[in-house]
Amino acid sequence: MTLARELGIGRSTIREAIRLLAARGVLATRQGVGVFLVSTVPVLPWDRVAELSEISELLQVRIAIESRAAALAAGRCDAGAFGEVRRALERRDEVRDASSAELAVADIDFHRAIVRASGNAPLVALFDSLVPRLVAAMTGLLDLVPFSPSDADDHAGVVDAIVAGDAARAETVTREHLLGLARTVESVDVR
Repeated sequence: MTLARELGIGRSTIREAIRLLAARGVLATRQGVGVFLVSTVPVLPWDRVAELSEISELLQVRIAIESRAAALAAGRCDAGAFGEVRRALERRDEVRDASSAELAVADIDFHRAIVRASGNAPLVALFDSLVPRLVAAMTGLLDLVPFSPSDADDHAGVVDAIVAGDAARAETVTREHLLGLARTVESVDVR
């Protein structure tokens, strides 16, 4: 292969690059004829579109559940629940530099502690039924976008509002944090 020689790389590397670019709609291959440029703009793979869509939809569900749960927790939370929420935040902060999957589990565990602190059994049951999907979506989100330095402050702000018994602030801070994640998902360049 001429291209392999020109670039000083192996033929298998060239074949794999051509295969990937063909899958993205940039190149077309015709057996015995050659490789042709089809587009300079790659086509987004449908699995990526579906993943972003599911993350976005689950964030909307999380906004509804977790914002209200934070407000309820601020009004109902006792010392034991405060301790559980704080420990969950500490565990989350400890794994900030771990894999996306580990951080996602710790993040959802933290938010679950807040939902539990709300004292609303149906809300807890609803949240628990979504945990596997929430962890998968959060893992996908963390794989797509870099971890935000302000993220720890956002979570600490939620805990501070709950501990202070400020339901309106707890709800607002939670909502704003999750809306920020939703805006981040919407801004992901899908090309």
